[in-house]
Amino acid sequence: MSLIAIDFDNTLTEDSGDPYKPGGETPNDEMVEYVRYLKEEQHEDIIIWTARPWCHAQHIAGLCIQWGVQFNGLYCGKGGAEAYVDDKAVNHTNDPDWREGVTRITDEPEGRH
Repeated sequence: MSLIAIDFDNTLTEDSGDPYKPGGETPNDEMVEYVRYLKEEQHEDIIIWTARPWCHAQHIAGLCIQWGVQFNGLYCGKGGAEAYVDDKAVNHTNDPDWREGVTRITDEPEGRH
């Protein structure tokens, strides 16, 4: 089992409007289904990760529950950068094989928890 962080705005959601004003979020159905697969079929641990402030945590958790997204935790406050450089990153918008990237990373022995 691996720990996988899923970004909320523009990953788990199609459109989040103004991420600093809760409301108007629409689910990214493809990503919602994929997170369900990771949790239910692959038994991965899922953390919903967002740059939003902690005062939005209850709202985000409520949306995830409403959309049927099971998760182990919620983390707010990853910072406000325009880009993130990470050795375990998978970009779901620019890489058509992004699912294979997740599988490759979670299958690596050092990726195991």
